[in-house]
This record gives sequence, structure tokens and C-alpha cells, in this order.
Amino acid sequence: LDIDSNSSLAEAHRLAHSAEHELTHAVPKLASAVVHAYPSRHE
Repeated sequence: LDIDSNSSLAEAHRLAHSAEHELTHAVPKLASAVVHAYPSRHE
């Protein structure tokens, strides 16, 4: 998950946890998901 590089670590964690939750509820038979947050590159 690419996030704004100005985001706090707490916000990055919240976004990753939210994405994991959304995935496990949107995809049938998906028991768990692991999402990593990385700062996006502004090129």
C-alpha cells in the first residue's frame, strides 16, 4: 500500500489495517490478509 510520505506511522498502520479488513470482507473464502504500507514516491 503506497501512502503519502508525510503520513504518520500511526496513520500508515491504520490504513493498512483498514485495507486488510476490507479485503477479508470483500473476497469470499479469504481468511486473512497482510498489507504493508510504504511511503509513496513523488516523481
